[in-house]
Amino acid sequence: MAKKLIPVAFATVFLAFSCSLEEEVLDESSGDNLLEEPGIEMNLLAPVYSQLTSVIAGDLWTLNEASSDEVVVPTRGLDWEDGGKWKQLHRHSWNAASGLVLGLWTALETGVSRANTGLLLLERLEGKRDPTLIRALRAELRMLRALYRYWQYDCFRQIPVRDAEDEDYLTPPPVLKNQEAFEWLETELLSILPDMKPMVEQDYGRVTDDAARFLLAKLYLNAAAYTGQPAWEQCLEQCAAIINTGRYQLADDYFHLFSVDNEVDNTEAIFVLRGSNQQSLELFLGAAVTLHWHQRLGTSLWPFNGFCTVPDFFHTWDQSDPRFQDERIRAATGANLGFLAGPQYHPDGSPVLTTDGEPLAYTVEVDLYNATEWEGVRVLKYEPDPASGTLHFLGRCDFLLFRFADLHLMKAEALLRLGRPQEALALANELRENRGVPALDELTEDVLVKERGFELYWEGWRRQDLIRFGRFAAGAWTDKQPVPAYRNVFPVPQTALDVNPNLEQNPGY
Repeated sequence: MAKKLIPVAFATVFLAFSCSLEEEVLDESSGDNLLEEPGIEMNLLAPVYSQLTSVIAGDLWTLNEASSDEVVVPTRGLDWEDGGKWKQLHRHSWNAASGLVLGLWTALETGVSRANTGLLLLERLEGKRDPTLIRALRAELRMLRALYRYWQYDCFRQIPVRDAEDEDYLTPPPVLKNQEAFEWLETELLSILPDMKPMVEQDYGRVTDDAARFLLAKLYLNAAAYTGQPAWEQCLEQCAAIINTGRYQLADDYFHLFSVDNEVDNTEAIFVLRGSNQQSLELFLGAAVTLHWHQRLGTSLWPFNGFCTVPDFFHTWDQSDPRFQDERIRAATGANLGFLAGPQYHPDGSPVLTTDGEPLAYTVEVDLYNATEWEGVRVLKYEPDPASGTLHFLGRCDFLLFRFADLHLMKAEALLRLGRPQEALALANELRENRGVPALDELTEDVLVKERGFELYWEGWRRQDLIRFGRFAAGAWTDKQPVPAYRNVFPVPQTALDVNPNLEQNPGY
């Protein structure tokens, strides 16, 4: 049975090392005393892991999906207007004052800070704990820190690099940009690999050597977009290292991957964020984000009538693809998994009604600026969990951050770009056969970017994929026209520029 990470009053420990002022003692526990407690090393990790939930449930998923051809958040009267931020995101007209951009930057910086604090405190355990354990914990914290910095690099192309031992918070940290940032991430991940635990020795829901290799593979997969220098061979190497472990395989049941019990027999899980019905551990990516107010899945819980799929993306689907729709929850909820289009029903078979009392039927087309309450196809990627007491969150579902099918397609892409199309085609068809989809006759970039959408829709990778295939800023879809290439990168928030002169605003902003 997997161990639980136990949250700790982290600020109590942090104050002992971050502040030179004399503090009034409010209780009898000092930082040193806390470090002597059994199991404290787990508490050094807990705040760093919990911040991942804040990042994913916050602005990272939103910025990567609602800026793409997969997700749109239309204005419905006065609802979902929110100062125009959703229209800006969809049309790629954001700026350095955007709250979504600032929210992501702040959340990522918080994750780095928590990892650095954990590393600093871990030094105090030297000589007091098994040195092998200390090395593994240090590698784990560095891996988590690298994950936060990777997303910062992916979104902003520059990363502040204050290390754990640097406690001079009055001096702004140095900033690495472009190639230098790429090399820092590469070196950091390669250096921690020997000390990272493998899956068979690590608790479920914690990073492993395979998670580090997966992140390296992502770094190499996007190298050409990041630095102008491709690294396809290096991507293949990391993919092969994971595949050759034999620890993972394509799942026999696609939608089980996203079920409330997806911690059981999940053969694709390389790294997940653990779900829980405890409020503090839930991910805000549940059914309420997308469903109409009255489509309550047989509960008294209240959805938000918000996120939809973009019509252009919907029209790319062969609707016989088993990944498009699944009926397994219909008897219990009245809804299907996957894409919800057309008339909608309650569990007893009666129609869901609009606020005007008419049968609710989701339309494919959606007006970004003045949508009716029924416009837009909705998506339930993860099985709703009414037992959580809310539809706002994923409940018991574990969020699949890194999964094997993604790695499978990453390998296919690297092979295709290296001029080995038949090997790439064989891999793509292996996945399609597993999913019950007819084989492809050929694999081109156009076909592959669509295939990544069919397999990974609403999982948080679409912006990155479209950039890599030259279809993000340059792309056009419903209510979004091509924009200059500088929009492939978000602006550094103005508040961050104000406090660190080593940061530079990205070109174009």
